[in-house]
Amino acid sequence: MLTAQKINQLFMLFAEENKQLIAQLRNDSPEAIVDRQWQFSLPMLHQFMQHFYSLEDSDYQKFRSTLFNSSINHDLAAAGWIIKIAINRKNVDRSVYVLQRLEP
Repeated sequence: MLTAQKINQLFMLFAEENKQLIAQLRNDSPEAIVDRQWQFSLPMLHQFMQHFYSLEDSDYQKFRSTLFNSSINHDLAAAGWIIKIAINRKNVDRSVYVLQRLEP
């Protein structure tokens, strides 16, 4: 199961420039990393997290609910990062999000 803790951990690994995570992202989704930012859709993030954590068939709707009800942006802000909408396609599953450093 993809918990809020695992979701937060994954984003923090990216913020800390974890070589294993970044290599796997570049291998699985080379277009996802642009100028030290991670761009993703929610379905893509869910799929990547299942693979990264070696989980069997995690429920997408539960993942999405966990993500939206977590304190992820608060936790990331404390570390100097934020998740924002990069491309708003008027549907949370089709929109593109970006994890990026907070601007000073």
